Amino acid sequence: MCQGRNYKKQRRKKEQKIVKVKEDELLQEQKRLKDERHREEMEKKRQLEQLRQMEKSKTKEEADKLVSLEMQRRRETENSQAARKSRLLCERAGTTVTRRSEENLRRTETT
Repeated sequence: MCQGRNYKKQRRKKEQKIVKVKEDELLQEQKRLKDERHREEMEKKRQLEQLRQMEKSKTKEEADKLVSLEMQRRRETENSQAARKSRLLCERAGTTVTRRSEENLRRTETT
């Protein structure tokens, strides 16, 4: 009879150890999945932040392009106004307008 009790105790201990090992494995698996989900979420957040930064830089680039286009348009209008002015001056003086004389006048007007 004592051997039967010892056998049952040993068997119960082995079963408890097996259950404990399986529980530990399950806990480790849950922890691994949780860590994996957390890593994925952090990666998504990082990508979103990167996209936001790209959008900001895009809008900054677009703004810079608009500013440069506006500056170019202003320069062109200033150049055309200077050309008109030089033509008028030359017509009043009775001389002919050449491209070089226009460029020289523009240079002297801008400086």
